[in-house]
Amino acid sequence: MADVEEIKRLASDLIKEMFVEHRKVMLKWKDITHQSPQLDSGYISQHLISLLTGKNGSGTRGKGLDLDDGSEVKSACSIDGIDRPRWNHSFRKLDKIDTWLASPNLYYVLFDQIKRNISPVRVRIWMITPGLDKAYQTVLRRWGDLPDRTWAKSTSGENNFQLHPPLFGKAINKATNECGDLDLPLMF
Repeated sequence: MADVEEIKRLASDLIKEMFVEHRKVMLKWKDITHQSPQLDSGYISQHLISLLTGKNGSGTRGKGLDLDDGSEVKSACSIDGIDRPRWNHSFRKLDKIDTWLASPNLYYVLFDQIKRNISPVRVRIWMITPGLDKAYQTVLRRWGDLPDRTWAKSTSGENNFQLHPPLFGKAINKATNECGDLDLPLMF
């Protein structure tokens, strides 16, 4: 594995090539098609986490855990978006919450800007170990125990636990949810 300075350089190159340059192309086409230029940051985030942690991807293409050690990557992006970004956690059955909490690590990636549509891209990453993070366990279980979760259903009918990341200039690490806020440990 490369040294820390080499990893930082590679991470910077990855963000520039996969996100910043792609965004420029999307902005060009936005003016022609009048479609949203918002990028899907999910796969970019998986590449970034593999680079930073040295863990390989699982090769599941978004259908299962993202890293070969059983860890998960969640991504959100507020750049060029029209709604509040969120990290979605879909559970077909609520008994899968225990499986989720047994994941080695959860990585939460956010692409945003300090000042909307003015400042350069900022990327922040938080990492938690769900089996050791009691606050995370409490919020997720509180959500799972709600008697009426119709407001938390995805369009496919799955149970959708959402965390909302901190945005625009906020140097805080607080993710919010209807069942409680979480102070996430900043990794990058």
